[in-house]
Amino acid sequence: MTEAFAPHDPLAREYFEEHGHVVLRPQFSAGERRTLRSALDSLLTRFAAEQRLALDAYLTNISQWRDIWRMDEAFRATLRDERLWSTAAMFMGRSGARLLHDHVIMKPVHASGTVPWHQDYPYWPVDTADGLSLWCPLEDVGPEGGCLEVVDGSHRFGESPPADFLADDGKAFDARPDRVRLPVAAGSIVVLHSLTWHRTGPNLDTGDRPAYISLWLPPDARYAPEHSEWHPVNEHVTVNPGEILNDDWFPRFGELDIRSDGPRALAHTGPMPTEGLSMFNASAMIAGQLRRILAQSGRAPEAAGGIGRLLSQDGARDAIVRETLACGIIVPEDEGELRSAIEKLQIASEAYRLHRARNVYNGAYVAWWKIAGAAWDARLRAKANPPENA
Repeated sequence: MTEAFAPHDPLAREYFEEHGHVVLRPQFSAGERRTLRSALDSLLTRFAAEQRLALDAYLTNISQWRDIWRMDEAFRATLRDERLWSTAAMFMGRSGARLLHDHVIMKPVHASGTVPWHQDYPYWPVDTADGLSLWCPLEDVGPEGGCLEVVDGSHRFGESPPADFLADDGKAFDARPDRVRLPVAAGSIVVLHSLTWHRTGPNLDTGDRPAYISLWLPPDARYAPEHSEWHPVNEHVTVNPGEILNDDWFPRFGELDIRSDGPRALAHTGPMPTEGLSMFNASAMIAGQLRRILAQSGRAPEAAGGIGRLLSQDGARDAIVRETLACGIIVPEDEGELRSAIEKLQIASEAYRLHRARNVYNGAYVAWWKIAGAAWDARLRAKANPPENA
């Protein structure tokens, strides 16, 4: 396992400031971890049932659940525990800490993928990069078990625009000699600076590698929607841009500790413009495709509504399959794969609508785009913009 420090060891803070990450020795006992795992299992069983799915089928498609503290008392109590919030405050050099959100990410053995290289802060709609995440695995995580990998000292590289997971913009980091794997014992806390480049690979070991992750801000962090207008936490903000975040959805622990008179300057204002599918436009782009395909089939799809709502209409899936076959985008032998991709889209969309859960690997979008989405995109663009001399 990785070298680990006692939580209040002064050397831990020095290590963090130099390397942008540090591992703290196990803080949560086996009994405490069992309580959290039991609470998580109960939530996932309920979520699967509410989507009318078998649990195995649900977990094959969904791997991330956000704002768990809003759903379960065991996770609320863990966030209130000083082993989390005071650790965050200490490593930020503050007398208090504010939660951005918490989430659980699972990586079932041989049924998980890679979360590509990225920094955390570029995705956050706030004005300060002085935040961090606390990554706490509920199981031991070995070198091949989907452990965190970091680029040592990369918190000093400065902020980049948010990486697009569908493009895997950070592939250049794969060959860096300062790339470090962080296998850790269950109950440990990995403290990760919000600008440290990191990723996790697939779980090739055992278990399903549940990690409880809490994202922390300085207590005086201010709302900056232009930094990340697309992030789902925006829907819970009730303050004006430039104001300190509201306490109800972004609870503060410890002192407010105001150290800024107003919003700080931003290094970027969102993702880089891109052509085609990206993680930032995938849901809206594919929903638009499905709406046009259904209209082309002679149906009258709802003008508004996401992927799940479109696909839940009677006969919608069959109509999309018929049109895709009729246009020659797939051959009859590929119909089963197409129907599987459509089912994944509906599961993912409904998981987000019902529980703000998702597939962290964007697997549903990738499956649709690979078999039909890219071809439909080209066809619909050509239809909307015919050659002048046609």
